[in-house]
Amino acid sequence: MTNMLVQSDGKILIIGRTSPDLLMAMYRFLPDGSPDITFNGSGAVFAPLEFASDNGVNGVLQSDGRIVLGEVRPGAEASFSLFRYFPNGSIDGGFGTFGGYTVTTVPGSPYGLAGPVLQPDGKIVVAATPGPLFRFHAHGAPDLTFGNAGSVSGITPAVITVLAVQNDGKVLVGGERTSLEVLRLNPDGTPDTTFANTGRASIALNGNPTTVGGLIPMSDGRILIWAANRLTVGTREVIARLLPDGTPDTSFNGTGWKAGASVGPSSDYSSARMLLQPDGRILLVRGSGFTRLLSDGSSDTGFGTNGNSQTTLPLYSAALLPAGPILTAGQRFTNGGSTYDLVLAHYQSGLVPGMVVEEPAGTPLSNGASLDFGLVAAGSRTKVFTLRNPGSNPLTGISVSLTAQSHPGEFVSTQPGAATLAPGAQTTFAVTFTPSAPLGPRTATLNIASSDVTNNPFVIPLTGTRATGTQAWRVTYFGSADNSGPGADLNDFDHDGTVNLMEYATGSHPLQSSPPAGQLVNNGGTLTFTWSRPAAALTELVYQPEAAVAPGGPWSKADITTTVLSDNGVTQTVQATTAAAGGRKFVRLRVTRL
Repeated sequence: MTNMLVQSDGKILIIGRTSPDLLMAMYRFLPDGSPDITFNGSGAVFAPLEFASDNGVNGVLQSDGRIVLGEVRPGAEASFSLFRYFPNGSIDGGFGTFGGYTVTTVPGSPYGLAGPVLQPDGKIVVAATPGPLFRFHAHGAPDLTFGNAGSVSGITPAVITVLAVQNDGKVLVGGERTSLEVLRLNPDGTPDTTFANTGRASIALNGNPTTVGGLIPMSDGRILIWAANRLTVGTREVIARLLPDGTPDTSFNGTGWKAGASVGPSSDYSSARMLLQPDGRILLVRGSGFTRLLSDGSSDTGFGTNGNSQTTLPLYSAALLPAGPILTAGQRFTNGGSTYDLVLAHYQSGLVPGMVVEEPAGTPLSNGASLDFGLVAAGSRTKVFTLRNPGSNPLTGISVSLTAQSHPGEFVSTQPGAATLAPGAQTTFAVTFTPSAPLGPRTATLNIASSDVTNNPFVIPLTGTRATGTQAWRVTYFGSADNSGPGADLNDFDHDGTVNLMEYATGSHPLQSSPPAGQLVNNGGTLTFTWSRPAAALTELVYQPEAAVAPGGPWSKADITTTVLSDNGVTQTVQATTAAAGGRKFVRLRVTRL
């Protein structure tokens, strides 16, 4: 296994390759560790044999629950591939150029993959190590507006090993250099020269190769870094923290960085993971066990033995669950190394949350993690939050506020039903997103105040988008609001002879081949043509029935009467009537954008 993802409902995705055939695979487990047989009908998904290799696989969860996987293949035809799956494990045929996946050739001989990671607008950034860096639209098409026609090359560090994205969409790039270095790019792929003046922050260590293996953008703009620094004999780990402008944060260990003990052979540190707890403590997870630091970089002597805890279970990936425990995953070889078992384990972090925030109920949120209201074309969207007190002491002074609204008044919150929660008690409140003109993204910050000493306030960045009906429709079926790729107006994705624009205009399903919408009936002396249309589409589209005596025209709208037969506020049924001429007569529906 090479990667683990935890879904918002607590289900666990394990990503890697099978043994011995090296198929790219994904397994899903329920929160209690049992296989989730609802996932693809078996609990597992396997990529085609042509993508078998011994290189790692990475993944990321999109806001709608879809899963994007990336893998790399070296050799004479070196390339990397991105796949997308629906939450139920089936391939998303609307992604990429091959009905669920995309393949990109790369120069040289790639040996790893950095990313994929997601920008706030859903675009996908990925690099085939050693490089270059690429960006794709959410639906899998290359984003030619990024860098130079979709890619960024020739950057420092030249060997890219890890990527991360800040809340503002800027991309952090870590790699291998003779110092600890991090590059920051603007969302369009250009260097961010406000970061350490050049776009590249550097901390000199010992002049030996240093590989950045972990980047965590913090909610206050600071950046936490994990790196492996080579010594004359062996390797040591280095933890560093940068200020938002790229300079070392001297409140961390006095210098901005801290060197740990030797972490031994590469097999021990190549699987290292760094987690940031809500209380600011830093948890390091590696093959031999755990280390925890306080937010100032000093050892947390209350954790294990002087800040360290060893384990005999294999550790390859880890996640800090909202309720406190550490979830780990690893593989243990059996039968003399010919096979291996997957091992999932929970460890107590010592973190006892004073307040748990859930949305929806039963799905805990992490302090600082953003929440997306999605695309709203008309009306509003409401999310109900549940506050629970799992501790042994009352929580008091509970209140909610919304700040930093990009469009004031579009996010509105109620107050919790109770300002005090006894142990074991819970209450709820709601946030409603009602965007108005103009179109585009919206942001706000939800602050939940209480007497919880580790989560006061509990901060949730909110996002949402005022969208057209077409954009919301494209996201539903194609995963992207862009008028390009599979969801483009004039693309006929299901090859049924009806382009996407007409599929949307008549409320049809663009991924399922179906007969043309509408019904033409000859009622003696008149022809009636009846069809359905989304009411929301009337703000974007013009519907014009036309008639002709020959298929080639000329077509005319004269002598055609249009009547709305029914309207439930969501869908209208419309009928066009025209006199039946002697001989043949043809009727068509023309749809154009306003």
